[in-house]
Amino acid sequence: MALFDVVGGLFLWAPFTLVIAGLMGYTVGAICEKKQTIMAYVLAPLTSHPWSLVQIGLATVIVLPVLPKLRKHAAVFSRASK
Repeated sequence: MALFDVVGGLFLWAPFTLVIAGLMGYTVGAICEKKQTIMAYVLAPLTSHPWSLVQIGLATVIVLPVLPKLRKHAAVFSRASK
């Protein structure tokens, strides 16, 4: 996740993202180690996929109405820079 911050130009947020994602991974690992059940390892990835789909759906709902306006502004700015 921190790599996306670096590639996306958000260098300032990369260390915070790395630390936060590391803490989240450590916490989940600690919880799974305490339970030591096979079900914890099986259920953890399955519970993340529905939320990913919700996130993709919400992003689509937000972006689709805004996209024509962004394209219009991009065309104006690209002509102005020439």
